[in-house]
Amino acid sequence: MVTLSVGSRYSLPPLGAFLEKSQEEWQRLGAQLSVKEYQRGAFKVVAIQVEGEGERPRQAVVRRVALLLADAILRDWEGRILKNILRHDYPFLTPEEQALLLAEAEKELNQRSHLLARRTRIAARLEDYLLHDAHLTLEGFLRFRLADYRQQLEEILAKAVDRYLLQKEYDAFMALLREHVETHPFRALKVEIHPGREGRHRVLGLFPAPAEVEGDDSLVTLLVAWNPEGILLHEGPGAEDFAEAAEMLGQIFGPRFHRCPGCRACLPAPSGKDSSPQA
Repeated sequence: MVTLSVGSRYSLPPLGAFLEKSQEEWQRLGAQLSVKEYQRGAFKVVAIQVEGEGERPRQAVVRRVALLLADAILRDWEGRILKNILRHDYPFLTPEEQALLLAEAEKELNQRSHLLARRTRIAARLEDYLLHDAHLTLEGFLRFRLADYRQQLEEILAKAVDRYLLQKEYDAFMALLREHVETHPFRALKVEIHPGREGRHRVLGLFPAPAEVEGDDSLVTLLVAWNPEGILLHEGPGAEDFAEAAEMLGQIFGPRFHRCPGCRACLPAPSGKDSSPQA
């Protein structure tokens, strides 16, 4: 007879109920199971007695228990670990921000391929442990035998926090630019933009003659400085590469930013010719 025991201060899955559902399988293996649940101090303990000849019954029960515990870790413990990491490593985040990042991390972790990979790895570690040691404390196993699993959760959260802080910084910068263009007088009336390939853009309306501006950032900076009353973006051949800058201009200038519904300048130029207006 072999006795396996699993203990935890918090929660354990109903191992007895799950194992009893597989009685026919244990009978085919010539095994008899007895499951008891009890409290030992602060710990909840599930003890599983396995009777049967040879190693096969014990190995089969250990494999099933390992899978059940792996599912419990992913279902009941993973969220708790993520919350602890957020509270400990990112105390500067508000509770609302932590909840947002927790949801983002869980969304990534719950992708089917990621979930199956973690389940397989955790179950294999549990099975290996229980085949060599019949007594397992879940908290200790998570801390000492699954340190790389916790590290994976830390890395996923770190990436989510980095993305969030970058977006927050970007949003704050956009808010400053919006405030600037809303509170400063217009220095130009209507400006037309003809995006060009490789970041060479033609601008009409700022100067007596069309001007060529190189680089998306330079163009955005120029328009913020001149603060035109209206901006018209022509959807020419270079518009696809200009999409990110166009979105930024829309965020900064709001209803003053318009996209051309389609004109001759927006049409693809014949081969070898440029449809943008010439100086």
